[in-house]
Amino acid sequence: MQRILRLWLPLAACLLTAVVVCGQQAKPFLVVAGDTVSAEEFAYAYRKNSRYGVHAHRLSVGEFLQSYIDFRLKVADAKARGLDTSLALRREYENFARYKLAGYLLDSAEQEAVLRAAYGRMLREVDASHILLKIPDDGDTLAVYQQALALRDEVLRGANFDSLAVRYSQDPSVRDNKGHLGYFSAFTMVVPFELAAYNTRLGDVSLPVRTQYGYHLIRVVGIRPARGRMQVAHIMRVLPAGADSIRIFREVALLDSLRGLLDSGADFGQLALQYSQDPSVGKTRGILPWIVAGPFPSSITDAAFGLRADGAVSHAVRSPFGLHLLQRIAHRPVGAYEEVQQDIREQLARVGMPVEGEEALREGATKLLRVVYNEQTISNIFSYIQEHGATPLPDSLRLLCIASMDGVCLPAAACVDRLNAHWQDFGTLEPHRYADVVDSVLGQAIWQTALRRIRAEHRELDFMLREFRDGLLLFEVSERQVWQGAVPTERELERLYKQHKDEFRYPHCATVDAYRSVNVHNLTEAMQRLEKGEAPQADSLVRVERMRCSADAPLLQGASLAGRESVDAGVANPLGVKWHGLMSDVMPDAEGFVFYHVVAQRENEPKTFQEAQGELRSLYQAEVERQWLKKLRRQYRVQVDKGALRRLAKRLEAAE
Repeated sequence: MQRILRLWLPLAACLLTAVVVCGQQAKPFLVVAGDTVSAEEFAYAYRKNSRYGVHAHRLSVGEFLQSYIDFRLKVADAKARGLDTSLALRREYENFARYKLAGYLLDSAEQEAVLRAAYGRMLREVDASHILLKIPDDGDTLAVYQQALALRDEVLRGANFDSLAVRYSQDPSVRDNKGHLGYFSAFTMVVPFELAAYNTRLGDVSLPVRTQYGYHLIRVVGIRPARGRMQVAHIMRVLPAGADSIRIFREVALLDSLRGLLDSGADFGQLALQYSQDPSVGKTRGILPWIVAGPFPSSITDAAFGLRADGAVSHAVRSPFGLHLLQRIAHRPVGAYEEVQQDIREQLARVGMPVEGEEALREGATKLLRVVYNEQTISNIFSYIQEHGATPLPDSLRLLCIASMDGVCLPAAACVDRLNAHWQDFGTLEPHRYADVVDSVLGQAIWQTALRRIRAEHRELDFMLREFRDGLLLFEVSERQVWQGAVPTERELERLYKQHKDEFRYPHCATVDAYRSVNVHNLTEAMQRLEKGEAPQADSLVRVERMRCSADAPLLQGASLAGRESVDAGVANPLGVKWHGLMSDVMPDAEGFVFYHVVAQRENEPKTFQEAQGELRSLYQAEVERQWLKKLRRQYRVQVDKGALRRLAKRLEAAE
């Protein structure tokens, strides 16, 4: 019988896992919306918060309890909204749980083999093309699999893979790339696809491989040593679809000018804040996640790895997102196995245990549970279904054990629905298909039983898995209810501004005039008049835009204001930085050219309604969250064993 484990961790099984309380308690320590939390689990959360918490001061046990109740109320609301049924959430949780449980099911040699295999993949990058065939809603996987096999046979007989990809592949990107994915590195593809690609020889085509997207045929067209990871910062200029040559030329000229400023010592992060159109630049100052082959467009990846030294800056690079100027920050080649072992563990926790390790996981779970298969019962059920088709099994067969786990019977009834569904799909039940169904049911039962047992025996693991799952729910429900779901109207923001107007102030504020023109000569004349103390003549050739900014604005902190002063410069703020009267050089701008002139400088300056937009939106979200929690506290019952809380607080605070 095939015993290929279909590892799938139904979240429902985890939700039903009882929380085991150490010792006998007359009543539970904490109940929130019907969800019981033991004193042991609460203590685990409190200790973890004390080590890694983000509060300015260490919370007392009582303070932390209120914060923890808020957390559990939000999780209860997420469940009530059905967010715990999200397929994406389940996959992320399952990958994490599978990795964590591997340590309890694999012996050290088996764990080492999985890590070594992953390290072997890290040393290479694979260039591949693929054909994707999606599985229809009716789930007829056999027909799709046979179609994939037929296409593979055509390739083996000499058909052009790219042509077949254009004709048959259901990957939306095939119109642009003819199925060619380019180079990718380990941990950048879904696990079955990665393993199939890395195990296919150069020039060969894989057998059909199943992922959540469908069946893939993979052709390996290149293999090279891994280049490691590269970290770069970028300044991005968006190019709309169909941008004309004038727009492209102007954006390239802007990036070339910025490259010249960088060569003269300008700060890349400050130029990114000022010129980049990447929406995340305010948080990242242009720094991208570590680049490896695969996730990023090949033009960016190749340009990044083409930079030979830290600090080196590229020329303009074209990508599907626009134009980029890249600066190298750091390069990390693939280290020795001992150096990257922890990184491999973290990557496996993210993507899940590779398929090649799952057989060992199942064997470990089988040993742990002392699983015994009843081959005769399994054979009898198969014979009955072959003879009678998709009909209910008689009790004489339904109640028989197809296996026992920890001495507990797994009845044949557990397989009936799955077997009947397959009979209806295919009109027959071939031996290999019957074996697949039974094996899948057994695999799920073994995994769920092992999961419950290990969590019951290892309390901190149980708390960690529950905390991880609930953290995913918290993020999802907060995203919907507060971060993205709470969109204030203009009237609501105006109300908050009136209530909190005195709180929105610039500690140090500068008023700046931006002079813009498409002609450098016009700006040079305007600058010369300012340097003489004269007001520039207003005309249609030079546009002046007045703005205010705080001391930490990139304009005031950057090199753009260095080197030029008008005649009235000299007023220093309490930080000792001269702003008033400073002028920048003329610089390229998306609309042509610009220079800046600081015309005023004030302390403790009130912000206008428009200037306080960021703070107002944060204030509004905090208000929405408070109202949400008030509603949840009215909606759900919260019970606390106050006597147990006092005793636990004494123990926890005495241990600090």
